[in-house]
Amino acid sequence: MKVISFANFNGLLLQPIFFFFIWTSCTSKLYVAPKQVDCSGVAEQKCYLIRKAPGENWILHYDEIYGLEYEPGFSYRIKVKKERIKNPPADASALKLNLVEVLEKNDVTEDILPEDLINKVWRLEFMRHNKVVVGI
Repeated sequence: MKVISFANFNGLLLQPIFFFFIWTSCTSKLYVAPKQVDCSGVAEQKCYLIRKAPGENWILHYDEIYGLEYEPGFSYRIKVKKERIKNPPADASALKLNLVEVLEKNDVTEDILPEDLINKVWRLEFMRHNKVVVGI
């Protein structure tokens, strides 16, 4: 049996096909933030915030994570299978995330990490003063 080493192969045609094959159907571990955020796709919607590792910046995920029973206030570490969608609509993702396993589910309603507080844009939504709540 002949084995081709892709690390030393300089062919320009085969390498993209190889990486495309890896990308089309593989599993990945992701972190999902404890809240969804407003975002604009085709219309206003709620998006997941996901990242591959702690400390990385959160990125918006516009589509569903199929099989995940998401509860706000819980952070998740999940294993997903990425599937390529053939001929997706122009306004849709070419990638579908299917839940394989929930690796961790943590109640973070009381946990706020310092890196989540600094260098962020803040918006005041309400104030409480002398038991009076003022909406902004």
